[in-house]
Amino acid sequence: MNASTVNFIASLYEPGVSVREDIACNLLKIVAYGRMAYNELGCGIDEYVYMDGQLNITGIADITSAVLLADHLYKNNAWVYRNPDIDYSCELFDGEDGGPQSFNFQYLEILDRYGKRVMSASHCYKKVGLQWETCIVSDASRNMALEQMKVLAQQASEERRGDNYDSARWFDHISEKLLSRVVTSRYSRQAISDELEQSSRLTPQALCQRLSMALAKSSLTRDGLPF
Repeated sequence: MNASTVNFIASLYEPGVSVREDIACNLLKIVAYGRMAYNELGCGIDEYVYMDGQLNITGIADITSAVLLADHLYKNNAWVYRNPDIDYSCELFDGEDGGPQSFNFQYLEILDRYGKRVMSASHCYKKVGLQWETCIVSDASRNMALEQMKVLAQQASEERRGDNYDSARWFDHISEKLLSRVVTSRYSRQAISDELEQSSRLTPQALCQRLSMALAKSSLTRDGLPF
């Protein structure tokens, strides 16, 4: 009886570690956070209720692909927020479209294969493009960030006691973005930095080719992207 061969590949960011080929194609994941807009059922058109939501993009093999995908999705507002396998107008929604109508991006995290944080980026109001955040790596910087988050949590609590829920949500959002900068991944920072440095010297044509390959290999489908 012939047994299928399992191929192992050196993990790009884990020195001395080899992983199965399928895992090597999923070393990273993008998680995008934002606000989902839903129809206010039974209230006619153009009436929406907004809820926090997140989108997951998997099938990413390297940090260059992750950065290119994130930039592409942001610049083209190409977030795939509706599941093509779900009938949003089923009986559960009384025949109305109960699915998300839009996705208002706020920030994203790039996670490693263990779900730990590698780096993050957020919406920038002053320029066209993602704002890649400064990573918080050292213990001293982590402790300082935790203290800031405690202060923000207290401020949010005070706002809620005064029924100022929008203000409380704003403080929560600032805290969440600060937390997203705290690196928890054990992936080699040097390997990641070296790769990003090398990719920054690629020509626009080479970057376009890398993006096309990343799109083809990721969990995104071309039919779901508004090119």
